[in-house]
Amino acid sequence: MPALPLKNWSIALWLLLLPALAGAQSAQHWVKVAEKSLNQGDFYGAAHYFQMACESDTGNLKVHYQYAEALRLNQDYKKAEVAYNKVWQKDRGQQFPETEYWLALMQKQNGRYQEAGAHFKSFKRNFRDRQAYVYTASKQEIKACAFAQRLPPDNGKLDFEHPGEPLNSYDSEFAPFLWNDSTLVFSALRYNKVNADNSLPLDSTYFVRLYKAQRSGEAWASAVLFEEALNLEGMNVANFTASEDGKRVYFSVCEEKQPCQIYTAAWLGDQWGEATPMEAPINLEGFSSTQPHLTTIEGKATLFFVSDRPKGKGKLDIWLTQVDRKGRFSKVKNAGSKVNTKGNEITPFYRNDEGRLYFSSDWHLGLGGFDVLWSEGQRSFKPATNAGKAINTPAHDYYYSYFPAAEMGFLTSNRSGGLMKSGTCCNDIYQWRYQRPEEPDTLTEEEALQMTFAELNSYLPLTLYFHNDEPNPRSRDTTTTLSYLATLNDYLKLQPTYESEYASGLKKNEARQAKDDMGAFFEEDIAQGGKDLAFFTGLLLTELEKGRQIQLALKGYASPLAQSDYNLILTQRRIASLVNYLREYQNGILVPYLDGKAANGGRLELYRIPFGENRSDLAVSDNLNDKKNSVYSRKAALERKIEILEVKQYTGDDRPDALEFHRDEVDLGTVKQGEKVTFTYQFTNTSTETVALRAFKPQCNCTTAETSQGEIAPGETATITVEFDSTEKVGALQRSIEVLWEAPPQSKTLTFKVIVAE
Repeated sequence: MPALPLKNWSIALWLLLLPALAGAQSAQHWVKVAEKSLNQGDFYGAAHYFQMACESDTGNLKVHYQYAEALRLNQDYKKAEVAYNKVWQKDRGQQFPETEYWLALMQKQNGRYQEAGAHFKSFKRNFRDRQAYVYTASKQEIKACAFAQRLPPDNGKLDFEHPGEPLNSYDSEFAPFLWNDSTLVFSALRYNKVNADNSLPLDSTYFVRLYKAQRSGEAWASAVLFEEALNLEGMNVANFTASEDGKRVYFSVCEEKQPCQIYTAAWLGDQWGEATPMEAPINLEGFSSTQPHLTTIEGKATLFFVSDRPKGKGKLDIWLTQVDRKGRFSKVKNAGSKVNTKGNEITPFYRNDEGRLYFSSDWHLGLGGFDVLWSEGQRSFKPATNAGKAINTPAHDYYYSYFPAAEMGFLTSNRSGGLMKSGTCCNDIYQWRYQRPEEPDTLTEEEALQMTFAELNSYLPLTLYFHNDEPNPRSRDTTTTLSYLATLNDYLKLQPTYESEYASGLKKNEARQAKDDMGAFFEEDIAQGGKDLAFFTGLLLTELEKGRQIQLALKGYASPLAQSDYNLILTQRRIASLVNYLREYQNGILVPYLDGKAANGGRLELYRIPFGENRSDLAVSDNLNDKKNSVYSRKAALERKIEILEVKQYTGDDRPDALEFHRDEVDLGTVKQGEKVTFTYQFTNTSTETVALRAFKPQCNCTTAETSQGEIAPGETATITVEFDSTEKVGALQRSIEVLWEAPPQSKTLTFKVIVAE
């Protein structure tokens, strides 16, 4: 998970870019200056000086790693990715074992989710300290990268705006609070000058202060310091919130090398009273309390805040307490495990109009470092939901807020596009509104259809896994009564067996790694496939209810443990289990669409492609006595699957062959003149309807064809037997047979080659 871009003693103010020292010529001296800047929390200065050290000593891998670390802490994701990659390519985790983790994290925060996921998986496989936080975090990040790739695009319902100057500056602004609908109180770490290239100066010390800006129409006036009585001298002051009547305010105060505390002050009629730290249980000695947010829930004043106090769920947690009319606070309560995690949950904001707590987290599944999420509830909360791409980016997004009276919301982010030209180093304040209703879309029906199928295909391929020889083991049936969901649940129960078998015979450390790998496969691939299927089916239903006609292409595989013809039958059973799942979904809501009888004209057509073992990984063992590798290995498990490959518009004219031939060309080799040769073509009905064979049309009277089955049920496999008579034939020949049936496209030409010797 991302390191917090702030000084240890100011653990929730998001202080960025404190002072650095100047001078020095040699690499060794630059390193000393850089390390001192780093210890002071000046990540910008540290990166600057480490870069100079790298240029002076290009072969010192430790200095290059320190440079990458400083760039990461300064939130310069692009440069940090390049720097970590240089170290990783040379070191491969030997001297700096966490390098690949940080490389993956930088790739994630640059929006390169596929590459990041691969590196997180590689790191998890090779990192030895299974108790380390980065190891646990890597498992969560693997899920997050997969989640980010599946998350739907921005729905376009929010209008985001970067207010620019003078509200924002080339420094860091955060924690906006709209007071009296026209006064924005916010926190800022502001430098009084900036270099000509818009980089930050390296020669001054500053504190975070409270500022305010007035709104006039749609513009913000220049920001000025907030009340002097609240901007305590020599302290870092941030995170302002106020009571509904404006007579009491709360804010964070951080003193150097001390935990943060929440302070409060009252309006005395003509001035602010003395700002004082709140008593226990709000402030707790030795622990930080910060980011207060005061609201009213069900008529009771409720204070949310962030703390690293004992009995939390992870690092920083969100806590809450209620305030009575005399200003006394109830017992502090943790917001619970649906909100808080092993990571950091910060910047709480409660929306009464929705009954939702908004917050940011670096552990819940998301797009970047910190993502905005929401959870419904008052004092107890439901599972958190990511706010989506309308709000979140690969960078840090936090301090979500919305003020209904002004119809305006705010967000703090270091996303690309802010004022700072170095990219993502610094926080800016963004404002947003809900979009006004617009004129109806002028898209044509065809354009709308193409957008629908493009979105659906963005979630594909969708892979579903099976235990060996499931469903219905040792059966020659091509269908099953089991639903995929039933086979999935039974498969997941076998996880301990798979872990044990996969690790058998290995040394202690290798066995532990093998168990971890198999456990990750069950969680990240097998179980996730079921979740993806449920999500995807919901999207399909939404489109079918609009009258869409949709065709799914399904593809089946099997491990090579059994004979090929058996595997073809097995893949048909597996596809049939998916069909059963679709027919049972939400008590049969999809059945009319599958049967072509929906009143709105919607239709769901399944195009089945059973492949069997002949398309599986040749490296997978097919030794029945070697179950560790043929059944319980990850490679074997990866082969036992079906995939939803493609979604496209269904039309009768564009429909694929109802009959899928396992081969359409046969080489008979050399035969003697006058010899009769018999051979077969095998095929499967991949449609959802029974197909009747109509006729065979051989190219010449030297060939005959017949089948024992005139009608082939959905999913059923049948055989065409062909006899070639080589009488009066000689030399290399190629002949064909046209097969006709009563379903679009109604015909298929099969060929065979033969050499007839005299």
